[in-house]
Amino acid sequence: MKLAGHEIDGPFTDPDDVKELPGVYVVLSLGTLDVGESGWRYREGGQGMRTRLRRHGRRPCWEEHRGTGDIAFAVLYEPDDDKRLDIEEAVRKHYDPPCSSLPLAIQ
Repeated sequence: MKLAGHEIDGPFTDPDDVKELPGVYVVLSLGTLDVGESGWRYREGGQGMRTRLRRHGRRPCWEEHRGTGDIAFAVLYEPDDDKRLDIEEAVRKHYDPPCSSLPLAIQ
């Protein structure tokens, strides 16, 4: 699937189907709920996307804004930190999802 000009894998309804690699994730339901990235300093012990999505601190916001749709995840695997942050910012600006502007609660 294509989001904001980027080819992204998914949607996946279970975080266990997402590879434990660095990348950019988009949380979807009937619309785009959140955009973020995972894997900062992945080689030094940072989280991959599977762990990030399982433990995400903004999950209550996703539940609140999902409406009647299921929550799903679309992902773009990207190991380069700078490139990943640029993609995250571009996708976030394009969709302006309601949960991306909340403070991040790391769990």
